[in-house]
Amino acid sequence: MSNIVKNVIAVTPFPEDNIEVLDELIAVLGGHFDYNAIVPMPSEIQAQHAPVGGGLAIITEEVIEWQKENWGTTKTAMAVNIDVFKDANSAMAAITFESANTPPIPVIAALSSRFHGIGFYHQYKDVELPDTDWGITFYKDGQIKHRPHRLNEEYRQMG
Repeated sequence: MSNIVKNVIAVTPFPEDNIEVLDELIAVLGGHFDYNAIVPMPSEIQAQHAPVGGGLAIITEEVIEWQKENWGTTKTAMAVNIDVFKDANSAMAAITFESANTPPIPVIAALSSRFHGIGFYHQYKDVELPDTDWGITFYKDGQIKHRPHRLNEEYRQMG
């Protein structure tokens, strides 16, 4: 099982000149890709994620299970980079980040459901298994519209 999954999301408005909706998405992300801002953890579960000092926290099994079920992974995005490309008639954003163990499919589906008229083309790859193919999923309006590559057997077994 990998510790790190590389994720790349190309975000494209439909139609291409619907640049305002892309601007709104970028404003919501605010330069971050925080899963908790997209799929908020309930306060009663978040209370179990108590800091103990020095940047460390106690994380209960219930928190981990909630994260897996609702985020698809156990930590929020790491090493996030958001680039926006615009010209007079079109725009696109590229969001690159790392996730722990698996791609955050439920988070991207939730983000897609909040921004109608935007396509999310998500590629993901286990960085510790360089010979594996990239997984590819396309989301629009909160739904997975196309998954041309199957998840690696390892990801299917994890859930």
